[in-house]
Amino acid sequence: MRKKNFDFLCEELKGSLVNEAQFVRKPVELDHKVGIATYWMASAAEYRTVGNLFGVSKSTVCKCVREVCTSIVNDLSSQFIQFPKHNKLRDVITGFEDTWGFPNCGGAIDGSHIPIIGPEYAHGDYLNRKGWYSLILQGVCDYTTQDFFVIIGTYLRIST
Repeated sequence: MRKKNFDFLCEELKGSLVNEAQFVRKPVELDHKVGIATYWMASAAEYRTVGNLFGVSKSTVCKCVREVCTSIVNDLSSQFIQFPKHNKLRDVITGFEDTWGFPNCGGAIDGSHIPIIGPEYAHGDYLNRKGWYSLILQGVCDYTTQDFFVIIGTYLRIST
């Protein structure tokens, strides 16, 4: 991630990622939280490994990832991810037919498994067909490969 994009993300999330005063230790700074979460999302590293790299506990990594992801979904998704409607949808359908030869297509969908540490509760729900724990990332894009919808966090057993 470029520094410019990192700084933009920090600025956008500033209002929702409030540091609460703690009696035992200093709260994790905003840029540190965003750095922890983005590093974890960009790598296949475990919470413990990310914690060692950033000098925090694995429970702090978990909390930072959850807070940042929740803030991104709640505060930024409506701003940056929009389903096409009316004329825009017609343009996407026409674009798929003209560019790729797919008539009546409003978007292309794909998914991927994101490795996780198996939770202590309902761990069988997160075990994928290859035998490791994961969450599912799913995305939809238009004919120019521009994403307009991404969802992360569904576990495997919903679809079976």
